[in-house]
Amino acid sequence: MVFKDDQFQLEEFSEDYEAAIGYLCEEARALLTTYEADGAQPENLYAMAFQGFSVELTEEKKNQLQKDARVKSIEPDRIRVLGTL
Repeated sequence: MVFKDDQFQLEEFSEDYEAAIGYLCEEARALLTTYEADGAQPENLYAMAFQGFSVELTEEKKNQLQKDARVKSIEPDRIRVLGTL
């Protein structure tokens, strides 16, 4: 799940990656709680190239979360090939 680009101002955490991850984790949990996906927990948090997290969701919760104004996109887990030999 990727948050919209303007959702957070993480520049204040530029010197403290752990603080950025902690803040992002709180926001991810708040978003999941809003949609009563309390059992779902953020697994991996991403704060630098983009702001987001990985989480296991039901199709119903995914559809609800995709409509949230804070969410830019939700991508399924899949293998991507970066190049060929």
